[in-house]
Amino acid sequence: MTLLCMLNFLARTNIGNTRILNANTGDSILQVLHMTDHQFLITLMVFLIPYALLDTLSSYMLKYFSPPCWLAFLALGWGATDVGIAASQNYGTLISLRMVLGAFEAGLYPGIIYFLTFWYRLEERTVRITTISAALAFGGALSGFVAYGAGHLNGAQGLEGWRWLFIIEGAPSCFLALGLFFFLPSYPEKASWLSSEDRDLSIRRLKDETCKSMGHVKVTWDGAKTTLRDGRLYLHYLASIAVQTTFSSLSLFSPTIVSGMGYEGLDAQLFTIPPLVLAVMASFLVSWVVDRYRTTSMPVFISMFSGGVTFFIQGALPLTSFKARYAMLCIGTMSSYASIPLLVIWLTENLRDMDAMTLAIPMYITIGVLLGQITGIFIYKSSEVPGYPTGHYTNGSEEQRAGRWTESMDSVKYWTAKRTFGGEKARRITFRNGQTTSITAHSEI
Repeated sequence: MTLLCMLNFLARTNIGNTRILNANTGDSILQVLHMTDHQFLITLMVFLIPYALLDTLSSYMLKYFSPPCWLAFLALGWGATDVGIAASQNYGTLISLRMVLGAFEAGLYPGIIYFLTFWYRLEERTVRITTISAALAFGGALSGFVAYGAGHLNGAQGLEGWRWLFIIEGAPSCFLALGLFFFLPSYPEKASWLSSEDRDLSIRRLKDETCKSMGHVKVTWDGAKTTLRDGRLYLHYLASIAVQTTFSSLSLFSPTIVSGMGYEGLDAQLFTIPPLVLAVMASFLVSWVVDRYRTTSMPVFISMFSGGVTFFIQGALPLTSFKARYAMLCIGTMSSYASIPLLVIWLTENLRDMDAMTLAIPMYITIGVLLGQITGIFIYKSSEVPGYPTGHYTNGSEEQRAGRWTESMDSVKYWTAKRTFGGEKARRITFRNGQTTSITAHSEI
C-alpha cells in the first residue's frame, strides 16, 4: 500500500519537475510544447477537478468491486496515462491526459484509509496511516532523484528529459497493478488464504470498533444522511481546506521555489529532496508522540503553528538570504506534511460506522481539493519570482487557520463530553486516544 501511494503521488506531481527540467537547454515541457505559465497552471488545475469530484464515487466502487479489483484498475489506468503523457505533442493533448489522470487517481488515498479499517483496530492505524501518508513526502523526494536522472537522459532516443520522466515514473504502476489484482486481500471475512479460525479471530478483533470490517454490508442512504448531518465532521473539512492549500503548492512548486533561491538547472531538482526527507522523519516522530501520549490535537496544532510561522519568515526574509530561506522551506515543509496523517487519523476516530467511513473520508479529500488544492496552484506567481511573497504569506495564513480549526474541534469534543458525562469524566474522555474514541463509542452522542 505504501508503494502504491508513493507511485500515485509520483504520477500526480512529476509535472512540477518538468517545468524547469532542462530549461537551460530549451527542452523543458513549457518550451517544447510552447506553453505559457498560465497554460501550465491550467494543466495543473484540470487534474484536480475529476480528482475531487470522483473521490466519493471511487470509494463506492471499491466497496462494490472489492479492493484488489478496483485498486488494480486505478493503478493500471494512471500508470498507462502517465506514460501516455510522454507522447504529448501539444497543450491540448497534455491537458486532456491530465484530466484522465485525475479521474484514475481519484479515490486512491481515501480508499486505502478505508481499506485499513477492514483489518486494523483504531489504536493500530496511527503508524500505518502515517507510513502511507509519509509515502507522499518520500515520493516527492524520490521524484527529485528521478528528475535529476531523467534530465541526464535528455536527447536519448530522441526524447526530451521530461518525456523520460513520465515514462520512468508511470510504468511501475502498470506492473504493480498486476500484483494488486492477484495478491492484495479484500476483507477478513472473505480472505480465502486465512483459515476459518484466523478469519474468526480477525473479525472478533474488530467487533468493538465503531467501524468494523463488514465488507459484505451495503452502504445505506440513511447512513449517508446521518453522516452528512454530523456537524463535527465539517470542522475536519475546514481544516482540510487550509492544509490542502499548503500541500498542493509545496508538492507542485517545490522545484520552482528552490530555483528562486539561487539553485538552477538539475541542482534545483536535487535541492527539493532534503525538505521532503525531513517531512518523512517528522511524520513518524509526531506519530510516535501521538501514540505515546494518547493525544492528537496538540501535536497537530504545534505542527501547523510552526509551519505557519516559517512561511511568514520566508516571505519576510531578504531575497539574497538564500540559506535562511532554504532552511525555512525545510522546516515549513516538515511541519506541514507532519499534520496531514494526524488529521486523517483524527477524522477516522470520529466515524461511527461503515456508512460514515465510505462517505466522510472522500468528502474530506473532495472539499480539501476543490477549495484548498486548487487555490494552492495559483499562489506561487511567476511574476513574483524569486521571493514569492503571495505564496509564502498565503501558506502561513492557511496553516495558522488550520491550527485554529483544530482548537475548535478539541473544544467541541470537550463540551460534548461534558454535557453528556459531566466535567471530570469529560476531561478523561477528551484527552484519551485522540480526544474522540470514548465519545463516539457512545450512542447517546
